Amino acid sequence: MDLVKAMEQFPDQEACIEHLEGIRWGEKPQCPKCEGLDVVRKNERGLGRIGRWCCNDCGASFTD
Repeated sequence: MDLVKAMEQFPDQEACIEHLEGIRWGEKPQCPKCEGLDVVRKNERGLGRIGRWCCNDCGASFTD
């Protein structure tokens, strides 16, 4: 893939993170600490922490 195609496929940080999360977890993210599936995306866009997740089972915060 050349740079132009990469920029078209991933025009911003969110698009890149979404692609990498799909590779890592497929359809459903999983907590790396307790392996729980009850996870939610943290709303930290204003803090520059896009891609952060929180586990509702154990309370862990994680990115991958």
